[in-house]
Amino acid sequence: MRALSILIIVFNAVAGFSQNQCADLFSLKNKSEKQSVESGILSHIDALVVEKLRIDNNRFENENQKKQAVETFKTSLFNIVKIDQKYLEIFKKTYSEKSIQYNINSKSKSKEKRDIENERKQILEKTKYLDPKEEFQIHHKSNVTSLIFSPNSKYVVSASEDGLAKIFDVLTGKEIFQINRISPLESARFSFDSKYIVTISSFKKEVKIHEIATGKEVIQINVGSIHLKAAEFSPNGKYIVTAEWDGTVSVFDVLTGQVVSQIMHDGPVYSAVFSPDSKYVVTASQKGLAKFFEIQSGNIIFQIQHERWIRSVEFSFDGKMVATASDDGSVKIYDVTSGKEIEQFQFYRPAHAATFSSDGKHLLVAAGLENEKNSHNAVAIIYEISNRKVVLQATQYGNSLYSAKFSPDNKYVVTVSDTEIVKTFEVATSMEAFEIPNEGYGRSMAELSSDGKYFARSFRNKTTIYKLIKSAADLSK
Repeated sequence: MRALSILIIVFNAVAGFSQNQCADLFSLKNKSEKQSVESGILSHIDALVVEKLRIDNNRFENENQKKQAVETFKTSLFNIVKIDQKYLEIFKKTYSEKSIQYNINSKSKSKEKRDIENERKQILEKTKYLDPKEEFQIHHKSNVTSLIFSPNSKYVVSASEDGLAKIFDVLTGKEIFQINRISPLESARFSFDSKYIVTISSFKKEVKIHEIATGKEVIQINVGSIHLKAAEFSPNGKYIVTAEWDGTVSVFDVLTGQVVSQIMHDGPVYSAVFSPDSKYVVTASQKGLAKFFEIQSGNIIFQIQHERWIRSVEFSFDGKMVATASDDGSVKIYDVTSGKEIEQFQFYRPAHAATFSSDGKHLLVAAGLENEKNSHNAVAIIYEISNRKVVLQATQYGNSLYSAKFSPDNKYVVTVSDTEIVKTFEVATSMEAFEIPNEGYGRSMAELSSDGKYFARSFRNKTTIYKLIKSAADLSK
């Protein structure tokens, strides 16, 4: 009972401390004041260490007391970690050292010591924010090439080199229907109203649109090339844009299948996306050139030049900015109205993705660190666009990140590195929310559903759907 009382006192102290002082810890100009505040945090960590050792050694009158103490401990530790990630590392190190010393001095049996150590690891592991619970899997005969949730979060499509696009109901885990394109699928994308899906495949000239409700093919659009690389719906559902290996970018009217406008690149184009108002398209080519053009007239309004392959191009949610990421390590932001460059960031390794937060205030970049010394750290960096301030810098082992994406609420970032490890970080604290390790060599993809409740990861010929369960750490929010 004494342990529980002390722990509650510690929790109250930590909670008050974090609310009143810790938020301003790094804004304190007086060095002595800052040291005093930091010393207070460290003393709370030491108190938590002592109380955790009491929990480990089961010094409670009944299980309810222990359960309450454990939950209080988790919340207390979480409050400290929210201040700065480094305090979690301090806790781990201090607790580990004191645990070892405590176990040496105790007369407990070896099995009890192992139990104490295992529980210690479990508690530390549960300071992570999300717990992905596997719901179901989608299997293919060859590698997955495209993975995405529908905008309404009800469906997920997994497309593969085996020629099949499999559409599943996320809630039930049941397959709704399959689309068999026979040749390897390049892409499968939902319409913005989640009623249709468009697919393209290698060595096929047809763009096919299927209705989700019936599974039936409703529209087929014939294009000139057998080397289609991308196909996307416009937000208003009236158009489809296609990108081809020969450099052709075409906008089609969905109902008539007729070409509305068409432009050419000098080299393969892997991406073409619509503006939110469905009036413009911006492209990304292998030769390092992005073209911004008006759909109705086909007029090119401005261009963005890189030295190497543009891997990613994206509009901000309000359509006022465009961001590109290139193999030359640069990320550029352009103002759509003026066609002028707003900002540029340079990285040591290729930049594979640049994406805006939904409020347009932040830019998330997937790249490699900026200097050669740290080149084996893949990094996701969030910048505050207005002042270049770094809001988050999350690193993981690898030369670069394949992708980095915001969750719909901008609270989390999902990353995939060239080591195939999938990690999710919380933006506010830079803490890792969860990790899905690699299963060997093979390309991975990862997606979050729009409602933030589900997570999908593909690896080789398998796609796994997870439900994101809130952990005990979230209780303090």
